[in-house]
Amino acid sequence: MRWATLLILFGVLSWSASSRADQRRFSLEYHGSPACQQGTKLLTEIERRTASAQRVNGGPVDVTVRVTIEAMGDKQLAAVDIDGPDGRSHRDIAAPECAQLVHALALILAIAIDPDALPPDVELSASEPSPPSPPAPRRVLERAAAPPPLRWAVGLSAGQLGGVSPKPAFAQALSFELSRGPGAGFAAHLSLSGVHAHGNVDALAGVADFDLLALRLASCPYRIGTRISVAACGSFDFGRLQGRGSRTRVERTGSARWYGPGVFGAVTLSALPWLRVQLELGALTPLARDRFYFGPSETVHRIPALAGYGCLKLLVGG
Repeated sequence: MRWATLLILFGVLSWSASSRADQRRFSLEYHGSPACQQGTKLLTEIERRTASAQRVNGGPVDVTVRVTIEAMGDKQLAAVDIDGPDGRSHRDIAAPECAQLVHALALILAIAIDPDALPPDVELSASEPSPPSPPAPRRVLERAAAPPPLRWAVGLSAGQLGGVSPKPAFAQALSFELSRGPGAGFAAHLSLSGVHAHGNVDALAGVADFDLLALRLASCPYRIGTRISVAACGSFDFGRLQGRGSRTRVERTGSARWYGPGVFGAVTLSALPWLRVQLELGALTPLARDRFYFGPSETVHRIPALAGYGCLKLLVGG
C-alpha cells in the first residue's frame, strides 16, 4: 500500500509540473479606436484557439503583446508589437470592419503565443484535436491587407478664370478623376479636365473677344477630413488662347500658347455616397506672356504672370 500511495503521489506531481510547463503566460495591452472596443472579444478568440495561453497582469511572461487600433477613413488599422522568445516583431493589419480585424488579430496572436494554436474556424475537441492548417492564416492575412479599391468620378464645374482677358472670364470644365486610398491622409489621386473660358473687352479701336481651350492635369495627394474634406492640389495647364477683333477697320484673329503650373485648394462635401460638391480656389503661372493689340499702338490684353481662379464643381461617381 505504501508503494502504491507513493506512485500515485509521484504521478500527480509529475502531471501538475507538466501542466505548468505547458502554460504560455502572456500580457495583452489593448488600445482600440472608438469604433473597435473589442479587447474582451480578442482575448476570448485567443483562448478559443489555444488552451495553453494564460493571460497575466503581473510577473514573468513568455510573450508581451501591445495592440493599438486607429480609424483610417473607412478602415480600421491595427499596429501590433510582439515581444516573445524569438525577439521583437511589428505588424500593421487593416480591415474594413472591426470584427474582421479582431478575427485576424486573434489568429496572429494565438500562433505567436502558442505555435500549436488552432487555425481559424476549427473548434477544440475533447477526443481528437485537429492539427493546425498553414494555408488558412495566409488567406486571412491576404484579405485583411487587400489594397483599397480604385474609385472614379466625372465632374462638371463653372466659375471665373483670370488671365484670359483683362477682366475675369467665365469658365466651365468637364473632368474625369481616379483615386485610390483612404478618405483622409495621403492617397493616390489624378484628374484630367477640359477647360473652356470666354471673355471680351471694349477698346478704342474695336471689340476684342478671347476664347481659351486647355487641358488641366491635376493631383490632390493629401486630404484632411472625410464627409467634409480639405485637399491641397497641384496642376498643369496646356492649351491655346485665341483673340478675335471685331467692329474695327481690319478684323483679325490671333492666338497664343497657354501653359504653366498651378496650385489650388479644394473643399469637398460628400452629400451622397455617389455625389460630391467641391469648391476650388487657386492660381496658375502662365509661362507664355503674349500680348494682343489693335494696330501697333493699342495693347488690348497681355497674359499676366499670375492668374487666379475659382469654381464650383459637381462630382458624380464611386
